[in-house]
Amino acid sequence: MNGIKILIVTYHYFPEENPRVFRWSSIVSHWLSCGYDISLITASQDKYGSKTQDGLNIIRVPENLIGKIRYKISRTNTLRAEINDTELSMSGNAVIISKWIKGLYSFVIKFLQWPDFAWTWILNARKAILLYLENNPDIDVVISVSHPFSSHVVGSIAKRKYPNIRWIIDIGDPFSFLVDSPPNNFLLYNRLNKFIERKYFSLSDFISVTTSETKSEYLKLFPENKDKIKVIPPVLNTEASNMFRTRSKKRQSHHKTLMLVYVGTLYSGIRHPKKILNMLEVVRTTMNSDFEVHFIGPVNDVDISKLADSYTYFHGTVSHDAALQFMLDADILINIGNSARYQLPSKLVEYVCTGSPVLNIISTNDDSSRAFLSSYQMSKTVYLSGDITNDIVREVSDYIKLVSSHRLIFNDACLSKYSVQNISKQYELLFC
Repeated sequence: MNGIKILIVTYHYFPEENPRVFRWSSIVSHWLSCGYDISLITASQDKYGSKTQDGLNIIRVPENLIGKIRYKISRTNTLRAEINDTELSMSGNAVIISKWIKGLYSFVIKFLQWPDFAWTWILNARKAILLYLENNPDIDVVISVSHPFSSHVVGSIAKRKYPNIRWIIDIGDPFSFLVDSPPNNFLLYNRLNKFIERKYFSLSDFISVTTSETKSEYLKLFPENKDKIKVIPPVLNTEASNMFRTRSKKRQSHHKTLMLVYVGTLYSGIRHPKKILNMLEVVRTTMNSDFEVHFIGPVNDVDISKLADSYTYFHGTVSHDAALQFMLDADILINIGNSARYQLPSKLVEYVCTGSPVLNIISTNDDSSRAFLSSYQMSKTVYLSGDITNDIVREVSDYIKLVSSHRLIFNDACLSKYSVQNISKQYELLFC
Protein backbone atom coordinates (compact mmCIF):
# COMPACT_ATOMS: atom_id res chain seq x y z
CA MET A 1 0.00 0.00 0.00
CA ASN A 2 3.10 2.25 0.04
CA GLY A 3 2.30 3.61 -3.43
CA ILE A 4 -1.00 5.12 -2.31
CA LYS A 5 -1.49 8.83 -2.97
CA ILE A 6 -3.44 10.83 -0.38
CA LEU A 7 -4.77 14.38 -0.45
CA ILE A 8 -5.80 15.89 2.90
CA VAL A 9 -8.01 18.98 3.09
CA THR A 10 -7.90 20.75 6.45
CA TYR A 11 -8.37 24.41 7.26
CA HIS A 12 -6.04 24.17 10.28
CA TYR A 13 -2.62 22.58 10.11
CA PHE A 14 0.88 22.52 11.52
CA PRO A 15 2.46 24.59 12.99
CA GLU A 16 -0.81 25.83 14.47
CA GLU A 17 -1.63 24.15 17.77
CA ASN A 18 -5.07 22.65 18.30
CA PRO A 19 -6.37 19.08 18.74
CA ARG A 20 -7.03 18.37 15.04
CA VAL A 21 -3.58 19.67 14.09
CA PHE A 22 -1.93 17.47 16.73
CA ARG A 23 -3.87 14.49 15.42
CA TRP A 24 -3.24 14.98 11.74
CA SER A 25 0.34 16.23 11.85
CA SER A 26 1.24 13.03 13.75
CA ILE A 27 -0.64 10.79 11.31
CA VAL A 28 0.88 12.57 8.32
CA SER A 29 4.40 12.22 9.75
CA HIS A 30 3.81 8.51 10.28
CA TRP A 31 2.47 7.99 6.76
CA LEU A 32 5.38 9.91 5.27
CA SER A 33 7.78 7.64 7.15
CA CYS A 34 5.91 4.67 5.64
CA GLY A 35 6.50 5.99 2.14
CA TYR A 36 3.04 7.30 1.33
CA ASP A 37 2.73 10.15 -1.17
CA ILE A 38 0.84 12.88 0.71
CA SER A 39 -0.30 16.34 -0.28
CA LEU A 40 -2.26 18.71 1.91
CA ILE A 41 -4.40 21.77 1.24
CA THR A 42 -4.81 24.18 4.13
CA ALA A 43 -5.47 27.84 4.88
CA SER A 44 -2.45 30.06 4.32
CA GLN A 45 -1.32 32.61 6.85
CA ASP A 46 1.87 34.64 6.50
CA LYS A 47 3.05 33.56 9.93
CA TYR A 48 3.27 29.95 8.77
CA GLY A 49 4.24 30.47 5.14
CA SER A 50 7.70 28.93 5.32
CA LYS A 51 6.97 26.04 7.69
CA THR A 52 6.37 22.48 6.48
CA GLN A 53 7.15 18.80 7.19
CA ASP A 54 9.86 16.95 5.31
CA GLY A 55 8.39 15.14 2.32
CA LEU A 56 4.94 16.75 2.58
CA ASN A 57 3.61 18.67 -0.39
CA ILE A 58 1.67 21.41 1.38
CA ILE A 59 -0.50 23.90 -0.49
CA ARG A 60 -1.38 26.93 1.61
CA VAL A 61 -4.44 28.64 0.19
CA PRO A 62 -5.19 32.23 1.22
CA GLU A 63 -8.61 33.35 2.42
CA ASN A 64 -10.54 36.17 0.84
CA LEU A 65 -10.25 39.75 2.10
CA ILE A 66 -12.92 39.34 4.79
CA GLY A 67 -11.16 36.25 6.10
CA LYS A 68 -7.85 38.07 6.30
CA ILE A 69 -9.45 40.96 8.19
CA ARG A 70 -11.21 38.54 10.56
CA TYR A 71 -7.92 36.79 11.26
CA LYS A 72 -6.11 40.05 11.98
CA ILE A 73 -8.86 41.23 14.34
CA SER A 74 -8.95 37.91 16.21
CA ARG A 75 -5.16 37.86 16.41
CA THR A 76 -5.10 41.41 17.80
CA ASN A 77 -7.72 40.50 20.42
CA THR A 78 -5.68 37.45 21.44
CA LEU A 79 -2.53 39.52 21.81
CA ARG A 80 -4.36 42.12 23.87
CA ALA A 81 -5.67 39.46 26.21
CA GLU A 82 -2.22 37.93 26.60
CA ILE A 83 -0.34 41.14 27.35
CA ASN A 84 -3.14 43.03 29.11
CA ASP A 85 -3.09 45.88 26.58
CA THR A 86 0.20 47.19 27.93
CA GLU A 87 2.25 46.56 24.79
CA LEU A 88 -0.41 46.95 22.12
CA SER A 89 -1.42 50.49 21.38
CA MET A 90 -3.36 51.90 18.47
CA SER A 91 -4.16 55.40 17.39
CA GLY A 92 -7.66 56.70 18.04
CA ASN A 93 -8.68 56.38 14.38
CA ALA A 94 -7.30 52.83 14.15
CA VAL A 95 -9.26 51.82 17.25
CA ILE A 96 -12.49 53.26 15.83
CA ILE A 97 -12.00 51.51 12.47
CA SER A 98 -11.14 48.23 14.18
CA LYS A 99 -14.25 48.41 16.37
CA TRP A 100 -16.42 49.28 13.38
CA ILE A 101 -15.13 46.32 11.35
CA LYS A 102 -15.45 44.00 14.34
CA GLY A 103 -19.03 45.15 14.89
CA LEU A 104 -19.87 44.65 11.22
CA TYR A 105 -18.50 41.11 11.35
CA SER A 106 -20.09 40.18 14.69
CA PHE A 107 -23.57 41.54 14.03
CA VAL A 108 -23.97 41.17 10.27
CA ILE A 109 -21.52 38.79 8.60
CA LYS A 110 -21.33 36.30 11.49
CA PHE A 111 -25.13 36.24 11.62
CA LEU A 112 -25.36 35.30 7.94
CA GLN A 113 -22.22 33.24 7.27
CA TRP A 114 -22.47 29.59 6.21
CA PRO A 115 -21.34 26.91 6.86
CA ASP A 116 -19.00 28.48 9.45
CA PHE A 117 -16.31 31.14 9.89
CA ALA A 118 -14.10 29.47 7.23
CA TRP A 119 -16.52 30.25 4.39
CA THR A 120 -13.97 32.91 3.50
CA TRP A 121 -11.61 30.13 2.39
CA ILE A 122 -13.91 27.91 0.33
CA LEU A 123 -13.76 29.55 -3.11
CA ASN A 124 -9.97 29.83 -3.14
CA ALA A 125 -9.63 26.29 -1.80
CA ARG A 126 -12.03 25.07 -4.50
CA LYS A 127 -9.78 26.51 -7.21
CA ALA A 128 -6.72 25.00 -5.55
CA ILE A 129 -8.11 21.47 -5.22
CA LEU A 130 -9.47 21.36 -8.79
CA LEU A 131 -6.14 22.60 -10.16
CA TYR A 132 -4.23 20.10 -8.06
CA LEU A 133 -6.42 17.15 -9.13
CA GLU A 134 -6.22 18.21 -12.77
CA ASN A 135 -2.43 17.93 -12.52
CA ASN A 136 -2.55 14.83 -10.28
CA PRO A 137 -5.40 12.63 -11.54
CA ASP A 138 -3.95 9.54 -9.86
CA ILE A 139 -4.91 10.58 -6.29
CA ASP A 140 -6.42 7.57 -4.52
CA VAL A 141 -7.87 9.07 -1.33
CA VAL A 142 -9.14 12.50 -0.26
CA ILE A 143 -9.55 13.07 3.49
CA SER A 144 -11.34 16.24 4.59
CA VAL A 145 -10.98 17.22 8.24
CA SER A 146 -13.33 19.22 10.45
CA HIS A 147 -13.66 21.46 12.46
CA PRO A 148 -14.43 23.59 10.43
CA PHE A 149 -17.05 21.99 8.19
CA SER A 150 -15.85 24.16 5.30
CA SER A 151 -13.11 21.57 4.70
CA HIS A 152 -15.83 19.06 3.79
CA VAL A 153 -17.37 21.51 1.34
CA VAL A 154 -14.01 21.57 -0.46
CA GLY A 155 -13.71 17.77 -0.23
CA SER A 156 -17.16 17.32 -1.77
CA ILE A 157 -16.05 19.34 -4.80
CA ALA A 158 -13.25 16.84 -5.44
CA LYS A 159 -15.59 13.84 -5.05
CA ARG A 160 -18.17 15.25 -7.46
CA LYS A 161 -15.55 16.04 -10.09
CA TYR A 162 -13.66 12.78 -9.62
CA PRO A 163 -16.19 10.19 -8.35
CA ASN A 164 -13.67 7.32 -8.37
CA ILE A 165 -11.61 8.98 -5.65
CA ARG A 166 -12.25 7.53 -2.19
CA TRP A 167 -13.50 10.36 0.05
CA ILE A 168 -13.23 10.07 3.83
CA ILE A 169 -14.99 12.68 5.97
CA ASP A 170 -13.10 12.99 9.27
CA ILE A 171 -15.16 14.67 11.99
CA GLY A 172 -13.62 16.13 15.14
CA ASP A 173 -16.65 18.20 16.11
CA PRO A 174 -20.12 17.41 14.71
CA PHE A 175 -21.86 19.95 12.52
CA SER A 176 -25.64 19.86 12.24
CA PHE A 177 -26.35 19.05 15.91
CA LEU A 178 -23.62 21.07 17.64
CA VAL A 179 -26.14 23.25 19.46
CA ASP A 180 -23.90 24.30 22.38
CA SER A 181 -21.39 26.05 20.13
CA PRO A 182 -23.18 26.26 16.76
CA PRO A 183 -20.97 26.83 13.70
CA ASN A 184 -23.58 29.10 12.14
CA ASN A 185 -26.98 30.66 12.79
CA PHE A 186 -29.18 27.62 13.44
CA LEU A 187 -32.31 29.79 13.28
CA LEU A 188 -31.55 30.37 9.62
CA TYR A 189 -29.65 27.28 8.62
CA ASN A 190 -30.79 24.34 10.75
CA ARG A 191 -32.60 22.57 7.92
CA LEU A 192 -29.87 23.42 5.42
CA ASN A 193 -27.19 22.06 7.77
CA LYS A 194 -28.91 18.69 8.03
CA PHE A 195 -29.65 18.55 4.30
CA ILE A 196 -26.06 19.26 3.27
CA GLU A 197 -24.50 16.99 5.87
CA ARG A 198 -26.78 14.12 4.82
CA LYS A 199 -25.89 14.78 1.18
CA TYR A 200 -22.15 14.71 1.95
CA PHE A 201 -22.49 11.52 4.00
CA SER A 202 -24.21 9.85 1.06
CA LEU A 203 -21.58 11.10 -1.38
CA SER A 204 -18.63 10.02 0.76
CA ASP A 205 -17.16 6.53 1.08
CA PHE A 206 -16.59 6.65 4.84
CA ILE A 207 -17.14 8.97 7.79
CA SER A 208 -14.83 8.78 10.82
CA VAL A 209 -15.79 10.09 14.27
CA THR A 210 -13.93 9.86 17.56
CA THR A 211 -16.63 8.49 19.88
CA SER A 212 -19.42 5.93 19.75
CA GLU A 213 -21.74 8.61 21.19
CA THR A 214 -21.14 10.81 18.14
CA LYS A 215 -21.81 7.86 15.86
CA SER A 216 -25.09 7.17 17.68
CA GLU A 217 -26.23 10.78 17.24
CA TYR A 218 -25.47 10.66 13.53
CA LEU A 219 -27.29 7.36 13.11
CA LYS A 220 -30.40 8.98 14.57
CA LEU A 221 -30.20 11.65 11.87
CA PHE A 222 -28.85 9.63 8.95
CA PRO A 223 -29.58 5.93 9.63
CA GLU A 224 -28.99 5.05 5.98
CA ASN A 225 -25.24 5.60 6.55
CA LYS A 226 -24.78 3.06 9.36
CA ASP A 227 -22.21 1.04 7.42
CA LYS A 228 -20.13 4.10 6.52
CA ILE A 229 -19.62 5.65 9.95
CA LYS A 230 -16.54 4.37 11.75
CA VAL A 231 -15.26 5.22 15.23
CA ILE A 232 -11.54 6.04 15.25
CA PRO A 233 -10.55 7.22 18.74
CA PRO A 234 -8.27 10.12 19.67
CA VAL A 235 -4.57 9.71 19.01
CA LEU A 236 -1.67 10.25 21.38
CA ASN A 237 0.51 12.37 19.15
CA THR A 238 4.15 11.50 18.67
CA GLU A 239 5.54 14.36 20.79
CA ALA A 240 3.36 13.44 23.76
CA SER A 241 4.18 9.75 23.46
CA ASN A 242 7.91 10.42 23.37
CA MET A 243 7.68 12.82 26.29
CA PHE A 244 5.69 10.41 28.46
CA ARG A 245 8.02 7.51 27.66
CA THR A 246 11.28 9.34 28.26
CA ARG A 247 10.54 11.72 31.11
CA SER A 248 9.84 9.76 34.26
CA LYS A 249 8.21 11.97 36.86
CA LYS A 250 8.83 11.41 40.53
CA ARG A 251 6.28 12.28 43.17
CA GLN A 252 8.79 14.32 45.14
CA SER A 253 8.27 17.17 42.70
CA HIS A 254 9.80 20.62 42.88
CA HIS A 255 6.55 22.20 44.09
CA LYS A 256 5.51 21.79 47.72
CA THR A 257 1.87 22.76 47.25
CA LEU A 258 -0.53 20.24 45.77
CA MET A 259 -1.08 21.18 42.14
CA LEU A 260 -4.40 20.62 40.34
CA VAL A 261 -4.18 21.27 36.59
CA TYR A 262 -6.79 21.69 33.87
CA VAL A 263 -5.48 21.67 30.30
CA GLY A 264 -7.83 22.72 27.53
CA THR A 265 -10.08 25.42 26.16
CA LEU A 266 -12.68 27.20 28.26
CA TYR A 267 -16.01 28.46 26.94
CA SER A 268 -18.76 30.31 28.77
CA GLY A 269 -21.40 28.00 27.32
CA ILE A 270 -19.98 24.49 27.61
CA ARG A 271 -16.88 24.59 29.83
CA HIS A 272 -17.19 27.44 32.30
CA PRO A 273 -14.93 26.96 35.35
CA LYS A 274 -16.90 29.03 37.88
CA LYS A 275 -18.89 26.21 39.45
CA ILE A 276 -15.87 23.92 39.66
CA LEU A 277 -13.87 26.67 41.32
CA ASN A 278 -16.66 27.33 43.81
CA MET A 279 -16.71 23.65 44.66
CA LEU A 280 -12.92 23.45 45.01
CA GLU A 281 -12.96 26.52 47.27
CA VAL A 282 -15.28 24.68 49.68
CA VAL A 283 -13.12 21.55 49.42
CA ARG A 284 -9.99 23.58 50.09
CA THR A 285 -11.53 25.08 53.22
CA THR A 286 -12.87 21.74 54.40
CA MET A 287 -9.51 20.02 53.96
CA ASN A 288 -7.56 23.00 55.28
CA SER A 289 -5.33 22.44 52.26
CA ASP A 290 -3.23 24.91 50.29
CA PHE A 291 -3.63 23.27 46.89
CA GLU A 292 -3.41 25.41 43.76
CA VAL A 293 -5.57 25.24 40.64
CA HIS A 294 -3.96 25.97 37.27
CA PHE A 295 -5.82 26.48 33.99
CA ILE A 296 -3.77 25.98 30.84
CA GLY A 297 -5.24 27.07 27.52
CA PRO A 298 -7.43 29.71 25.85
CA VAL A 299 -10.22 31.25 27.95
CA ASN A 300 -12.22 32.64 24.99
CA ASP A 301 -15.36 34.42 26.22
CA VAL A 302 -14.89 33.45 29.89
CA ASP A 303 -14.35 36.52 32.08
CA ILE A 304 -11.50 35.42 34.33
CA SER A 305 -11.07 38.78 36.07
CA LYS A 306 -13.30 37.65 38.96
CA LEU A 307 -12.06 34.06 39.02
CA ALA A 308 -8.32 34.36 39.51
CA ASP A 309 -7.11 34.60 43.11
CA SER A 310 -4.15 33.67 45.29
CA TYR A 311 -4.42 29.98 44.46
CA THR A 312 -6.14 29.99 41.05
CA TYR A 313 -4.01 30.73 37.99
CA PHE A 314 -4.98 31.21 34.34
CA HIS A 315 -1.90 30.74 32.16
CA GLY A 316 -3.61 31.27 28.82
CA THR A 317 -2.34 29.74 25.59
CA VAL A 318 0.98 27.92 25.88
CA SER A 319 2.89 25.65 23.51
CA HIS A 320 1.87 22.02 23.37
CA ASP A 321 5.17 20.95 24.92
CA ALA A 322 4.56 23.35 27.81
CA ALA A 323 1.02 21.97 28.26
CA LEU A 324 2.40 18.42 28.35
CA GLN A 325 4.90 19.46 30.99
CA PHE A 326 2.08 20.92 33.10
CA MET A 327 0.36 17.54 32.82
CA LEU A 328 3.48 15.77 34.02
CA ASP A 329 3.97 18.24 36.87
CA ALA A 330 0.37 17.99 38.07
CA ASP A 331 -0.52 16.07 41.20
CA ILE A 332 -4.11 15.79 39.96
CA LEU A 333 -5.46 16.53 36.48
CA ILE A 334 -8.92 18.07 36.09
CA ASN A 335 -11.33 17.43 33.26
CA ILE A 336 -14.45 19.53 32.78
CA GLY A 337 -17.03 17.52 30.87
CA ASN A 338 -18.92 18.94 27.92
CA SER A 339 -22.60 19.67 28.21
CA ALA A 340 -22.92 17.71 24.96
CA ARG A 341 -22.60 14.00 25.75
CA TYR A 342 -21.18 13.01 22.37
CA GLN A 343 -17.97 15.07 22.54
CA LEU A 344 -14.81 13.68 24.13
CA PRO A 345 -11.90 16.05 24.85
CA SER A 346 -8.90 14.61 23.01
CA LYS A 347 -6.64 15.58 25.91
CA LEU A 348 -8.16 12.77 27.99
CA VAL A 349 -5.96 10.32 26.11
CA GLU A 350 -2.94 12.34 27.18
CA TYR A 351 -4.31 12.53 30.72
CA VAL A 352 -4.59 8.77 31.20
CA CYS A 353 -1.26 8.10 29.50
CA THR A 354 0.54 10.23 32.13
CA GLY A 355 -0.58 7.82 34.85
CA SER A 356 -1.70 10.78 36.98
CA PRO A 357 -5.01 10.95 38.91
CA VAL A 358 -7.86 12.52 36.95
CA LEU A 359 -10.72 14.36 38.65
CA ASN A 360 -13.53 14.34 36.09
CA ILE A 361 -16.31 16.90 36.68
CA ILE A 362 -19.42 16.29 34.57
CA SER A 363 -22.78 18.03 34.29
CA THR A 364 -24.66 15.29 32.42
CA ASN A 365 -24.73 11.66 33.50
CA ASP A 366 -24.17 10.35 29.98
CA ASP A 367 -21.06 12.47 29.37
CA SER A 368 -18.71 10.44 27.14
CA SER A 369 -15.80 11.11 29.49
CA ARG A 370 -17.46 8.97 32.17
CA ALA A 371 -17.40 5.89 29.93
CA PHE A 372 -13.90 6.66 28.68
CA LEU A 373 -12.46 6.98 32.19
CA SER A 374 -14.45 4.14 33.74
CA SER A 375 -11.60 1.67 33.23
CA TYR A 376 -8.91 4.08 34.46
CA GLN A 377 -8.39 3.29 38.14
CA MET A 378 -6.78 6.64 38.97
CA SER A 379 -9.87 8.61 37.91
CA LYS A 380 -12.84 9.92 39.87
CA THR A 381 -15.99 11.14 38.13
CA VAL A 382 -18.15 13.62 40.06
CA TYR A 383 -21.57 14.76 38.89
CA LEU A 384 -21.89 18.51 39.49
CA SER A 385 -24.98 20.08 38.02
CA GLY A 386 -27.07 21.65 40.77
CA ASP A 387 -26.04 22.70 44.27
CA ILE A 388 -22.64 21.95 45.76
CA THR A 389 -23.73 19.46 48.41
CA ASN A 390 -21.84 18.15 51.42
CA ASP A 391 -21.70 14.73 49.75
CA ILE A 392 -19.94 16.19 46.71
CA VAL A 393 -17.45 18.07 48.88
CA ARG A 394 -16.75 14.94 50.93
CA GLU A 395 -16.37 12.82 47.80
CA VAL A 396 -13.85 15.18 46.21
CA SER A 397 -11.97 15.74 49.48
CA ASP A 398 -11.60 12.00 50.07
CA TYR A 399 -10.36 11.49 46.52
CA ILE A 400 -7.75 14.23 46.79
CA LYS A 401 -6.49 12.79 50.08
CA LEU A 402 -6.36 9.30 48.60
CA VAL A 403 -4.41 10.11 45.44
CA SER A 404 -2.20 12.98 46.58
CA SER A 405 0.57 10.59 47.57
CA HIS A 406 0.12 7.94 44.89
CA ARG A 407 3.04 6.47 42.97
CA LEU A 408 3.00 7.26 39.26
CA ILE A 409 2.77 4.26 36.92
CA PHE A 410 2.83 4.83 33.18
CA ASN A 411 0.34 2.71 31.28
CA ASP A 412 2.16 1.05 28.36
CA ALA A 413 -1.08 -0.54 27.13
CA CYS A 414 -2.68 2.89 26.89
CA LEU A 415 0.35 4.30 25.08
CA SER A 416 0.08 1.50 22.53
CA LYS A 417 -3.71 1.62 22.11
CA TYR A 418 -3.72 5.31 21.20
CA SER A 419 -0.38 5.34 19.39
CA VAL A 420 -0.16 7.04 16.02
CA GLN A 421 0.73 3.68 14.46
CA ASN A 422 -2.48 2.06 15.70
CA ILE A 423 -4.78 5.01 14.88
CA SER A 424 -3.22 5.45 11.41
CA LYS A 425 -3.85 1.79 10.68
CA GLN A 426 -7.57 2.26 11.34
CA TYR A 427 -7.70 4.94 8.63
CA GLU A 428 -5.68 2.74 6.27
CA LEU A 429 -8.36 0.04 6.53
CA LEU A 430 -10.75 2.53 4.89
CA PHE A 431 -8.52 3.01 1.85
CA CYS A 432 -9.38 -0.29 0.17
